[in-house]
Amino acid sequence: MIFGIGWHKTGTHSLQKALNILGFPGEHYPYWIYECYMKEDFNPDLKNNKSLTDFPVPLFYKRLELEYPKAKFILTTRDESQWLKSIENHLVLQDSPNKRFNGLSEREYYKRQGVPIEEIHVLAYGQTEFNKEIFLKRFKKHNKEVRHHFRNKNNFLEINISEKLSWDPLCGFLNRNIPSLPFPHEYKETDRTGVDKQHKEGR
Repeated sequence: MIFGIGWHKTGTHSLQKALNILGFPGEHYPYWIYECYMKEDFNPDLKNNKSLTDFPVPLFYKRLELEYPKAKFILTTRDESQWLKSIENHLVLQDSPNKRFNGLSEREYYKRQGVPIEEIHVLAYGQTEFNKEIFLKRFKKHNKEVRHHFRNKNNFLEINISEKLSWDPLCGFLNRNIPSLPFPHEYKETDRTGVDKQHKEGR
């Protein structure tokens, strides 16, 4: 089992696509992990997934390691200033009317589907409103704690998406041959707005 424990907006879509290609099919944003966590008996049914990425997985990596001691964990990171711009833009788009959701915002659409978006956000940041200082402090705290927790362990890999990405580190970590395809770059801003602004917020 592979868990992507990088904070959101750190290339989690791209990582999930890469894992799918390498033979570890799974789910991005498995919100039901949060619902499992809220129960006293934390033993989630992983629904035949071989990988899970994005929120709320990073919030529960210690519990997941206890439940799945043979699992591997991947921390995706990025330049802090890039991440901060990306998350601010992400929240604006998330609260904006969207044709994909019949005029509803992305946040409202998923709330109506029973996805606990706001609850997960509060667990991550202590609030729903964007605050540069609070968000950046939490982002840095998560990365620092993850690195400390997995120090000297061989079930951990860190990938910085601000650098040029290649298959080599991931394939070496997972003992897979390097695919002929380029490393994925998923969920670009154009995927959400239809306008190419030459940004990399969605990696």
